[in-house]
Amino acid sequence: ERDLFRAKADAHYAEAWAFVHFLRHSTSENLRRFERCFEALLGPVPAAEAVRAAFGSDEQIDRIDDAFREHVEKLLSRK
Repeated sequence: ERDLFRAKADAHYAEAWAFVHFLRHSTSENLRRFERCFEALLGPVPAAEAVRAAFGSDEQIDRIDDAFREHVEKLLSRK
């Protein structure tokens, strides 16, 4: 798995920054999620716990993912 991840490192990097952009610029709630997650990751909490606390249930994460995909599509359509 690690080799597969590294083979697509550029794509993962770009996607991660697109997600950060989405969280910081889409809605005030997503900005709060980003801030909560970032703060939690600075502490002793395991990463998976920090993400779950900031982003919520699987259903909520699915809604965020859908909104993120729409956000990226809008950004790409501007080109």
